[in-house]
Amino acid sequence: MEKKGLKFLILLFYYNRPKMVLNALTSINKLSYKNIEIAFIDDGSDHPGEPVAREHLKPSILKKVKFYNTNDTIKQKIDRGGSEFGKLANEAVKNSDADIVLMLCDDDALFSDYLDYLNRFYKFNPRINYAYCKLKYYDPTKVAYNKAKENEDDVTNKLINPVTNLDSSQVSWRIKCMREKDFWFPYPRTRNLDAVMFVHLWHHYKHCAPLKEFGQYKGLFDDQLGNRKHGYHQLDHWKNGSEYAGVKITPLDNNPKDEYKVKVK
Repeated sequence: MEKKGLKFLILLFYYNRPKMVLNALTSINKLSYKNIEIAFIDDGSDHPGEPVAREHLKPSILKKVKFYNTNDTIKQKIDRGGSEFGKLANEAVKNSDADIVLMLCDDDALFSDYLDYLNRFYKFNPRINYAYCKLKYYDPTKVAYNKAKENEDDVTNKLINPVTNLDSSQVSWRIKCMREKDFWFPYPRTRNLDAVMFVHLWHHYKHCAPLKEFGQYKGLFDDQLGNRKHGYHQLDHWKNGSEYAGVKITPLDNNPKDEYKVKVK
């Protein structure tokens, strides 16, 4: 295992974006780090993603992909009270022998050397259980991800509470966290599955550590997330209730003391 390095599970979340997902698929093809597996999870799309992935992924990558589909209609989701997307994500994690897990949305993309950095980071920092990367924004309706501009306001060197500050594809964590602490993606639920995961990681392991390297190209466009201005509505739940995702609310402390030292080589 040491020769191959850590193994990464990429949870690729897809719903009805057969053209936009090409950015994510192309970025996976270009990953320089090869010890990966991919769970391609389709939330019952009218335009299924599996044929798109089979057409565009390299054969060597395709062998590492497992396809999941909720096969849900919108009516079924409404009647049930949400999607079973989280159930399939949990199944993918439970079936995996990977060391590290990360999410990749169908409107985002990965830097080609991101997993190389992550492999070194987690090896050099055995006490750190989750971390976040720097990102660049791009509009996938207008340009390819490799035309993205650097986000000048990106927080790059701080321990941070991830709950309202980080995007889903920015964060990675040790897969053992979910198994040892027994926390999982919620279902039925349609929105903010990443937020629930961040709440659990924050609750058990406190502040998220900075990788200090670029890892994600973040899609940012007008029709994103149902025309919402941002995807962080969990902040409203966090502020207004006594619990969120079964976790008792704690202060949103974004100026933490050094809980651990981060080594970057």
